[in-house]
Amino acid sequence: MKKFRVLVVDDKKDVLKSIRDRIDYNVLIGDEIFNVELSCLDVEVIKDDDDNCKFSNKTFVELHDLCLKPFHLLLLDFGFVQKGIKTDDEILKLKEIKPEKTLRELIDEVVLNPSHLVKQCYQEPKYINRIKKIFIEHNGPLYLYTYIPNKFEEAYTSVDVRKNVTNEHFPIAKINVIDTRKELFNNDQFDYIHDEEKEYYPFLISKFLSKIIQLEISKSIIDQTKLIRTKYIKIRKNNKLKMMSAIMLSLITGVLTPTIMDSIINESYISIVVFTISIALIISFLSIIIKRLEQRNDKLL
Repeated sequence: MKKFRVLVVDDKKDVLKSIRDRIDYNVLIGDEIFNVELSCLDVEVIKDDDDNCKFSNKTFVELHDLCLKPFHLLLLDFGFVQKGIKTDDEILKLKEIKPEKTLRELIDEVVLNPSHLVKQCYQEPKYINRIKKIFIEHNGPLYLYTYIPNKFEEAYTSVDVRKNVTNEHFPIAKINVIDTRKELFNNDQFDYIHDEEKEYYPFLISKFLSKIIQLEISKSIIDQTKLIRTKYIKIRKNNKLKMMSAIMLSLITGVLTPTIMDSIINESYISIVVFTISIALIISFLSIIIKRLEQRNDKLL
């Protein structure tokens, strides 16, 4: 049974719980079973002494502890907010205090995103080395799932803007962005159900992310198959080149060299010239064959 390690980063406990409860931990692809090792980081946003939002030290301690081994897949929420505050009200309050700032600047002060997490990581010397190696320098797929209300969409106009913001701080990762308002709610405004028994958003996003995990496992199998095929073709190509080289060497040492030596002894210089030209032609012919074989194999690759 193969392992597939996944890290989910979110600030909503109900979403993380739903993901833990609903993903498929054993995924069957063909005749192989993949065991999903799920890790969840519950992000905590707090206020500093200057009333600015930042991530708590607890967040970095937990992230550091989770980064023991590389992950195959990262699933990151795009927005992290302090628990207990209403985002809309907080942004409107800031707008009155700081009228010179753009809407996007105001949002970034209230709603932190993965780029803020990375920036603050570098201010944590105790944890940065392991987090940088495993998390920031992750070289596999990274999915951002993001829900932005209509009223704030003008600040983050497209998924490309959110992708670019993240790509600056995860330069190696293969980043994909999921606009959950579009994918889950048909681009409509979603009124969150406040009844504690209702959990529509956590349910939908957890099922969606579960499918992404299965998709990435399937893609990893395809990539591995391509890698094996590439290695096989290269081995075949090398074997053909060795065979052609052996034929060339046999012709020169077994046939042509004795003939040339006899011609030298008999002072038959015309024969020497003829045989030398023959060697050159044979070498040229074999070189053309080898080149054609290489071109053919390159097309197969």
